[in-house]
Order: sequence, then structure tokens, then C-alpha cells
Amino acid sequence: MRAGIGLLGIDRDVFEAFSEMNHAMVAQRAHYELASVAEKRRTWRKEGAEYIPERPYVAPEYPERTSWRPFQLAFVLMNLVSFADPHSEERDIADIIWFPTGGGKTEAYLGLAAFGILHRRLTDPENSGTSVLMRYTLRLLTTQQFQRAASLICALELLRRQSPEKYGTDPITIGLWLGGSVTPNKNDKAIKELADLEGGGDDNKFIVLSCPWCGVDMGPVDIEGRRRIFGYEREARPPQVRFRCSDPGCDFHGPAGLPLEVVDERIYANPPTLLIGTVDKFAMMPWQPEARHLFGIDAGKNIDPPDLIIQDELHLISGPLGSMVGHYETVIDELCVREKSGKRVGAKIVASTATISRAEEQVESLYDRNSMLFPPQGLRAGDSFFAIERTDIPGRLYVGVLASALPSHITAQVWTLSSLLQSPAFLKPPFSTTDAAYRDPYWTVMAYFNSLRELGRAATLIRADIPEHLNAEWFRMGLMKDLLPEGAMDLRRFINRDEELTSRLRSGEIPGTLQKLFTSLPSSETVDLCLATNMIQVGLDVPRLSLMLIVGQPKTASEYIQASSRVGRDRDKPGLVVTNFNPFKPRDRSHFESFRAFHENAYRHVEPTSVTPFAVPVVDRAIHALAVVLARYKDATLLNSPAAGISGRTRQLIVDVILRRTRNATDLEKDVAMKRLKAFLDRWDEWRPQSYGEFGSDDPNEPLLWPAGRPIPHEGWNSMKPTLSSMRSVDGEGEAFLLRTYPGAEEE
Repeated sequence: MRAGIGLLGIDRDVFEAFSEMNHAMVAQRAHYELASVAEKRRTWRKEGAEYIPERPYVAPEYPERTSWRPFQLAFVLMNLVSFADPHSEERDIADIIWFPTGGGKTEAYLGLAAFGILHRRLTDPENSGTSVLMRYTLRLLTTQQFQRAASLICALELLRRQSPEKYGTDPITIGLWLGGSVTPNKNDKAIKELADLEGGGDDNKFIVLSCPWCGVDMGPVDIEGRRRIFGYEREARPPQVRFRCSDPGCDFHGPAGLPLEVVDERIYANPPTLLIGTVDKFAMMPWQPEARHLFGIDAGKNIDPPDLIIQDELHLISGPLGSMVGHYETVIDELCVREKSGKRVGAKIVASTATISRAEEQVESLYDRNSMLFPPQGLRAGDSFFAIERTDIPGRLYVGVLASALPSHITAQVWTLSSLLQSPAFLKPPFSTTDAAYRDPYWTVMAYFNSLRELGRAATLIRADIPEHLNAEWFRMGLMKDLLPEGAMDLRRFINRDEELTSRLRSGEIPGTLQKLFTSLPSSETVDLCLATNMIQVGLDVPRLSLMLIVGQPKTASEYIQASSRVGRDRDKPGLVVTNFNPFKPRDRSHFESFRAFHENAYRHVEPTSVTPFAVPVVDRAIHALAVVLARYKDATLLNSPAAGISGRTRQLIVDVILRRTRNATDLEKDVAMKRLKAFLDRWDEWRPQSYGEFGSDDPNEPLLWPAGRPIPHEGWNSMKPTLSSMRSVDGEGEAFLLRTYPGAEEE
């Protein structure tokens, strides 16, 4: 931190980048609020033959005095040296932000990302390309953080447009790099998706539902029975879909439009400054050589690879997924290396988490680097200098329910949910607060389930059992209409709007469901009940939510802490978490019996994670993919066809990169890895196939690679290597068919 503060006094570029980063972060806070808070967002109305916003855009007033949380500012300051001096030893240290959920980790690494982007442009305005890779594990987390980071990128791009002589002529942009089921992969696919939306389709793969700068609605809007699409514009030359705010008062209404990209083809053609994606997407690198542009390769000018890699929710990179991510990290790390003054310089790695154990071992296995936990543990538990545990203000309250006297756990769910739904209607606010504002944090019940099967049961309960039990509660409380005196307020609670956040949702539906959760009382659109699974255990950041029911104890302490932390994130809206234990499960009973002790030391119970990137099953599935990536990206003769075979120089490069990465593996794992790699390279050089292979290809010749899990079209094809397209596809799958008659039964 002292070194960072010293740099601000002697390095002009560092000082200017730091100053402008602060301005951009202030703007980001204000404009993200316009785009996310339901009361501030604007929709469209028809006036005559024109469509205009329901109210004109008024630029928010940035507060004259604003502040960072101490740990956020400290984190940015301690990393300034890593960017100003690429040869600094701190560049090779992976920094982990370890802070409780809701503490502001996202703002800390967004601030560092903004500084890195500005500093790179100030030192060389033509050095555009991708500066920051930001990776997540879940669709929900990725799409919400994309919307959040988009407001920051808009602030930076506006700054660049005002001073192109300082920050270059290439725009500062953000890209969302996901699978084809979430966003369009090609321009022609994007045009077709837009036509489907115009025709009444409800699967919106363009993700963006409001302008990240002015907050006006984007995408399909139904007005007076007619559908209009705002913000998504079809261009003829070349045929593509661009984002452009439809509000003439917005700064991003002009020809340049919004600096957002979600179509893979455009992301490869014009690599975004900040690229957000899931770790899964990097499994596509062997199949998509165009992705080399993201690392500054064949960019047409001298472009550096990314300077900063951000991994959010590090604790999720564990188990089979973590092992596969660590394996592919071998090539990502190598592709991010550049030569500076004759020395190899890699990207700075930053990770964040609120629940992790044995972080040093996990980071070493994933990234082959030493790590530093920030903030470090203080001398006293509950006081790290940057954060103090306080008992004088309301926090998050945990309540355990073990209804052993009821006939079933389902009955307990009905009774508990009914009580949680009805109770907010009785809240009496102080004189200075309206009824709606006081009740709003507890109006929407987030119901968390450990499996889709358990959630499915609850989905049926809200149709019949819960309304019936609410009737019984109203009668007992004297709330039935015929029991109320004339003119009395009707305090009965109904489930008018229920939503679901699970993997069953199509990706295009997730942003819309998220937006609904931001809608506060007294709106009639406020959600009453949201059923969710572990999709929301990270990434859901809706400050108005303060009430959660957890049905059954989650399998890990980490999941329990993360899930329950989705509510009560605003210090002025204390959270209430009710865990409905199943009395017929010994583990649930045990947690109920040690309820207080567990919650007083919850973080102590976080389980360590396991990452083994060169375990034999991982090597068998993917080490050849690393060789293909390095060959296609590093050797121009092998870019489009493997027919030339592996040259001695390319072979040595591949072996050196992978061997260097296996230093933390066991002797057995290292020997197997090198043996499998040698066998693959020998076979490639001997066979020299005509193509690498493609998805959906009808190539008559046997390719080098074949999508893992797909049926092989020809019996004679036995040399090609099954290759992953997703890091989650780590196990083989089989299909089961129901036989109506047993074979041979008719003959008998």
C-alpha cells in the first residue's frame, strides 16, 4: 500500500489513471442504480405515431463527497505496483480478496480493472485489445455482473471519447462470452434471434434489458397490444445486430452506440477491453482458433495480451470442475505471457471469495502461483482492521425450525411458508416511514431448496396447500371479511406473483426474472415468493431482499453461508433466515441440536476444496486439447489445418509449457501426462489428418478432434480424440429407454 501511494506522487500516468478510475466508479454507482432499481428505470409509451420514454432522462448528480470502504481502497493501492512495473515480484502473486458476502468485493476488483484499462491506454493509446478477463462459474452470476460492469465501461468509454488523444481511437468495450444456448455465436444467428423477438418470441438472448447508462428499457416491450424492440438495431453492412440506446437524450444514442458485445463473431473481430465469461467457454479454445485474437495474437498491430485475470467466487472452482479449469489454465497462462525487456511477463491474477479453506493449496494447484489473502487475519478474531464485527447494530438473524410433531416435512414447509408470507402484512412502521417502505424488505420470500426435486414439491404447494393454510390463519386471526369491522384494512396476504430461479430457466429468461426481484412495494408487480436452488448461492445481489427460507440443511457449510447471504445485504434492512430442518434426516437434526454453536463459528466449518489438474482422468480427457491450442495459436502453419504435422520447434514449445506446469503434480501424474502427450503428438505427426474437426461437420475424412459424447458417424474412425466443449462434461453419459415388452417374451 505504501508503495502504491508513493507511485501516485511520482508517476504521472499512475496518478491520472487512479484519479479517472475514481471518477468512473462514482459514475458507475449512480448509473447502475438507474438501470437496476425498478423505481428509477424508465419504460416507453406511445405518443401519437412515436414511441418516447415515459419521462425524460435526467443525468444523475454525482455526490461531491463519496468514499470507498477501507479494504476496497487498500486493495487497489496495493496492486498499483503490479501494473506500473510489470517486472515486480507482486505481479506473480495471486491476490485473494477474502471478505464476508455483501462486503463489496465486486467494487474492489472493478476499481482495479478500471485502473488497469486506463493505465494501459495512457502508456500506449494504440495498445487496445482485451485488457481484462473476468471469469465466473454460473450463468446467473455472469449475466448480473455483466450488467453491473457495463455501467463502468460506459463511464470509461465516455471518458475516452472526450480525450481520444490520451486514450486512443479504439473504443473501450465490454463483451459477454458465453455458450450458444445463452448468446448468439454468429451475426446471422443474432439477426435470426432478433427476428424471432420481433415476431413475439420470449427467449431473449441479447441479455441487456435496460440501458446501462440512462436506465431506459431495452429489448421487447409490449405497448397497446403491439411489440416493439428498443435498443437492438439491425445493420445491413455488414449484417449484424448492434446495441444503441433508443433514448435521444442518452449519451449512447449516437452512431457509435453502446460499447457492449454479446455475439461471439463480433467479439473475435473486435476483442472487447473487458471480457466476461464463464470458465466453461475456455474449453472451446481448441475448436475456435478465432479466440486467439483475445490474447493479442494476429491482431494486425502490436497488442498485448490481457494484463489482469479476475476469478470471482474462487471456492466454486473445486472438485472435477476445478481440476479441469486448472488443466486448461496451463494454456491460458501461457497465452497471457508477453516479452518485456527480454523477460517473460504474465497477467496479474485476482480472485475473490467469502468462503474458502486452504486457499494457498487451491491457488497453487489452479494457477501455479503463490497467493496472498487480503485482508490478512488480525490479532483478534472479529477485527482485521478493515472489518470489525459489531453487535450494536442489527445484522442477519438465523432461526431454526424442527417441526418434529408434524406428520411430515412437507406440512412443516406449508406452515412455515404461510407464516412468513402473512407476517409482513402486520408490520407497523415508525411515523417517518411509509407502510410500503417498511414492509418491502420482507415482502418477497426467497425459498432455497437443495434440489430441483424438493423445489418441485413446493411449486405444487403454492397452488393449493399454502393458500388453504393461509385461509385457516386468517380465520384464526380474525382477518376473514365477514369478521372485520366495516372500513377495516384488509391485511390478508395472497401469492399473486411467484417466480423461479433454477437451471430449468432458459438463459434468456434469467435477466427478466432478476429485474422482477428489484421491483419494490407498493407496485403490484412485486414478487411474493421466489423458489430457488443453488443457482443463487453466489451472484444474486438484490439489496431489497431480507427474508429467506432454507428448506433442509445444505450439503456444505460454504453453500449454506453463501445462500443465506443473499438476503439482508443492506445494513438498513436486517435479514431474517429461517432454516426448516427435516426431522427425518439425522444430519438436519444434528445441525438443529448444535444450531447456536454452528452459527457462532460458521466459517470454521467451511470445507477445504480439492483441485488436481493433472490427475490421470483429467489428463486422459484433455491434455491433447492443450497441445492443440498451443499448436493452433502459436504456429501459423497449423492454424487452420493439422496436415503439416508438428514441427520440432512447436513440439518442444508444447512439451516445455506443459512440463513446467506439472511441477506440483505427483511423479505418477507427471509421468502419465508426458506419456499421453508424447503419444498424441507422435500419432498426430504420423497421421497428419486433413482437418481439426467442427461441430455439426459432415467431413468425409476422419478429423483430429471429435466432440466428446457425440456418436461417431463411421465405424472405421478410431484415431480421433474425443475433446470437451464444456468443462462440466467430465463424466460419460448414457441414455435409458423404457422397454414396453421384455425381449423374447412373445416367443415364450
